[in-house]
Amino acid sequence: MSDGSFWSRCGVVSIDHYAVTTRDLHSTTKDYLDIPGTHLLREPGYNKSQNVDFSFVRLATGETIEILGAKDNSPITEHVSNGGGSYHICFVVDDIDIAIKAAINEGAILVVEPRKDDVFYPRRVCFMMHSNHGLFEFLESFPKAVSLPKKEEIVAIETKEIGSNNSKTYNKIVSKAFRNTFANIKNEDDMFNASYNELEGWDSLKHLILIMEVEKLSGTSFTAHEISKAKSFTKIVNILSTKIK
Repeated sequence: MSDGSFWSRCGVVSIDHYAVTTRDLHSTTKDYLDIPGTHLLREPGYNKSQNVDFSFVRLATGETIEILGAKDNSPITEHVSNGGGSYHICFVVDDIDIAIKAAINEGAILVVEPRKDDVFYPRRVCFMMHSNHGLFEFLESFPKAVSLPKKEEIVAIETKEIGSNNSKTYNKIVSKAFRNTFANIKNEDDMFNASYNELEGWDSLKHLILIMEVEKLSGTSFTAHEISKAKSFTKIVNILSTKIK
């Protein structure tokens, strides 16, 4: 047996996220967003490869929480039926195949074979069980040759206009976020007068998606309190105007 801890022998680079399970994805996501400084990292979606609903939030302290909602016959159904909550920790490894062999040598059992995952595509994940560490997930790191996009390349072109303190800029950003989120908006009047629960489809889930879209386009981050207050087109514009100088 080589020197080092179990995790170092498996080639663990970092912790990617902590996973929890729940019966109600929307409610649990909102509960986490109420923690001061927490923001929505990835909008709610469906992971076909694992048959679970999911969302990701990031705490003010930097940790990422993956929230998993059970579907019929999903792998987390039993865990949720027993109360849900803390489920597993996901570790990033340089080489997932070497990590699996090392973990097996330490007494771990391979529960789910390595495969490409919808959420982390094209990277592979696997799940393992160990008597000391319970259920855990390995996620292979990005290939060394992959060049990740810079933040300024992700943020939409509209943000290049920011700095003029021009209300037209805020309207343009929020308007695009609305169009990207709601396919049923037919004209600008509908959009400018839109408010939560009055615009068709603007429910709690779409609200999180809308705010995340505004954050992406503007390069800003809304607090949980601001998210709860941003319940109309005008209010979102007003909040955004306080963040862009």
